[in-house]
Amino acid sequence: MIFSEAELEAIETLANAAYTVEPGTRCVLCHRRTNRAKTDDSPPVREVRFRGPIDVVESVEEGFDALQEFAQVDPYGFPRIRLLEALLALGAQQREQLRAYFEANDETPYSEGS
Repeated sequence: MIFSEAELEAIETLANAAYTVEPGTRCVLCHRRTNRAKTDDSPPVREVRFRGPIDVVESVEEGFDALQEFAQVDPYGFPRIRLLEALLALGAQQREQLRAYFEANDETPYSEGS
């Protein structure tokens, strides 16, 4: 595995001292985001999960990455929910093409309850 210079520095930091990620920032090594502490004015949140065949889920994740690269957006700069909001907005703008896509792909390869 090849590491960038910043990742090597992060590994060295982790090896030499206790490493903590400040709330609201991302780990330079794994890019995991540390949430800020909940405050009184924080909006309520709910976790959403999607299930599907592994190959479909992996292709959707690759599609997310490709879309962020195409849009020249930092892949770690925004939560995935922002990307989904953008896709919904684009879908609303391209209603006819979206309808045609669903009509052409009307066979569901996995169970309806997924």
